[in-house]
Amino acid sequence: MQQIQEDVAALGYHPFPVPLGLKLNESDRVESKCIRCDTCDGYPCMVHAKSDSDINCIRAIMHLSNVTLITEAKVTRLLANATGMAVACVEVALGDWEYTTTFSGGIVAACCGAINSAALLLRSANDQHPNGLVNSSDMVGRHFMFHQADAILALSLTPNPSR
Repeated sequence: MQQIQEDVAALGYHPFPVPLGLKLNESDRVESKCIRCDTCDGYPCMVHAKSDSDINCIRAIMHLSNVTLITEAKVTRLLANATGMAVACVEVALGDWEYTTTFSGGIVAACCGAINSAALLLRSANDQHPNGLVNSSDMVGRHFMFHQADAILALSLTPNPSR
């Protein structure tokens, strides 16, 4: 894989390895979640061996009594408290966006990805923050970069023992 990376870089490109994680214990296969099946890429893992947000975060807390997962919902705005220094609640559209409600919690994390987190902060403008939350610099969303993600297939006469 190193040779492929160097050859692509020599062409003037900037390859970057995709950060993927598997719960693979090669030193003790009996303790390994990953069974090295052939359906990993692009499919849900049936043995929960991918280190993704569903397995590492969501499923790890779903058993807690103070956690509720709501699907088919869209966060429309973050509503600040009276001082404008913290998020008091989250406005959410439910169903087919027919009605909205609010939810509150001790910690609010905007984890919507680069584009949608910026859009949410901008939609959350109020009297104290007319340009959107955390946007006193007027820079939220302005320097977003599109990261082209491509996959490469390399053919070589040199054997590649990578797994």
